[in-house]
Amino acid sequence: MSDNIAKLTRSINLGDEVYLVKFIVGGREHDFYMFANPKTKNVLKEGNFLGFSIPLYYADFYSKRKIE
Repeated sequence: MSDNIAKLTRSINLGDEVYLVKFIVGGREHDFYMFANPKTKNVLKEGNFLGFSIPLYYADFYSKRKIE
């Protein structure tokens, strides 16, 4: 566990964006923090079970679609 925390803290950089993801599992609310590089928009994957990058074209496509 301490090795994972050490790797995580070495991967976070000053200026990274922090996102709070709230979710409910088994009737309990959980908070999960995600770190992203503001220039590359890459999500820090180290120690992050939700860590994946969303391609900008995908986000752009869904932001422009019409919901009926």
